[in-house]
Amino acid sequence: MAVCTEFNHVLIFGQSRVSFTLKLTSVNAIRGLRFVKGLYLIAIDSVSTIYVISLNEKKVVRTLTAKLPITAFETDYSLEFVYIGLTNGMVRAFDVETGNDCVLGFREQQKKYFPFETDVHVSSIKLHPRDLGTLLISYTKITVAYNLAENKVINSFVYVLPETAQGGENAKYEYNTKGEYVPYVTQSLWHPNGLHLLTVHDDNSIVFWDFKSGTQLVARTLFDSYVDSPTGQRMKPETKRMTPITKVSWICEKNPEYTSLLILGGDAYESEGFHQLVRIDFGKMVSYSMTSYDNMGKYYAQPKNQNIFAIHSSSSIIDFDPLGEESPYFDGNHDPKLIAIILRDGSLKFLNYPQGNLSFKASYFPATLSWLNPKITCSSSSYIDKRVLNGINLELK
Repeated sequence: MAVCTEFNHVLIFGQSRVSFTLKLTSVNAIRGLRFVKGLYLIAIDSVSTIYVISLNEKKVVRTLTAKLPITAFETDYSLEFVYIGLTNGMVRAFDVETGNDCVLGFREQQKKYFPFETDVHVSSIKLHPRDLGTLLISYTKITVAYNLAENKVINSFVYVLPETAQGGENAKYEYNTKGEYVPYVTQSLWHPNGLHLLTVHDDNSIVFWDFKSGTQLVARTLFDSYVDSPTGQRMKPETKRMTPITKVSWICEKNPEYTSLLILGGDAYESEGFHQLVRIDFGKMVSYSMTSYDNMGKYYAQPKNQNIFAIHSSSSIIDFDPLGEESPYFDGNHDPKLIAIILRDGSLKFLNYPQGNLSFKASYFPATLSWLNPKITCSSSSYIDKRVLNGINLELK
């Protein structure tokens, strides 16, 4: 397990209380940590630098720098590559073992569909969970599936709202000349079986797609479904905005056909902040070959269960990380029993999943982390004579 502090101190924990601390030289905050091949830890800062830390040598063995700011990145535990998306829409792949990099053989794809859109940054990159030769790449208004071996885009996904559709709670209803509103893409995810995918948008819509055909199955929010259906009346933006959906994880059980979504944001007004997580449990995946697209949409529109996990704290949640136990694959979301929750004040909480109650069991983690849960608010010390201390130990025995 690896943790990074606001001072860019990287703490690496192993078994039997083994730990090591390394200070990175970056003046920019570290935005993400990833283990690669069991040999390296990748640290990516908030601008354009990638640090490759060797777990054997306990030092930074390589520093990789992109020419432009990094807006998205992706790794897989079994691969030595890290894929990064840039502000100009390009995607590059770095080999962490050699330091070599390459620009993937396709240009930014959004201009073909939205020639007047100036913002073309890559908002999300995800590797296919069962085919490491396929990347899911999202720009501001379009998501594409790109095949590395064939060097071509094999499908594209664009979420379009007609003029009278409700959309998400934060919809701006900025229609183009065709009377269509295209919300920005903020995140994209694969279903663990790789047959479906979802895109998250800045209006808080969550849209499910069929990967092979590109068919839109259903568009929903946290609590409403079919929000892309026309209502017959023109929509106006809400004056009171909801919190944006900042993160979605597609979690699977030991059998990857049983899945659920864990979502941060979209369930409260912006003034209230982020104080809870929403779980949408779909249960077992329907048979792909025996189910129509309409019934696949109903499967996502009518989940088996839906829960709200409240985190009682005056500080807002800024991130969460499922701690997968079955394997390091499926984006780290394979059968987690605990969810690590990071709060804005720097405190750390652990949530039992899928029960939703907080865990305070100190034996799960090293003392450095368990001391943060619950957060220490007061401490004091005093001198005790050794003879008195020995007397106390005898009485306890």
